[in-house]
Amino acid sequence: GRDGAAWYHQRGTVTIDYINSDTNVTKSYPNKCYGFSIVNDGSNDITAVINGLTITVKANESFDSLFKPFTSIAINATNTPYRAVIKE
Repeated sequence: GRDGAAWYHQRGTVTIDYINSDTNVTKSYPNKCYGFSIVNDGSNDITAVINGLTITVKANESFDSLFKPFTSIAINATNTPYRAVIKE
């Protein structure tokens, strides 16, 4: 690291994917991911499934969290616009 300091990379802080959609999306990633954020820009609830955990995001709300390692995500948002980022 700089000036002799140990280099440290906090997991779940580097964005590797950005999703801007209004439909259901299922994605897989070759590397372990640790962070997920989503903003629901619509008027209906949406859900995201990570490691078998279903997260409901209400209309005009957001969600941001770190997780145990995951390599896939499913977002269920038929006709509801949202923006999401996946982080490793």
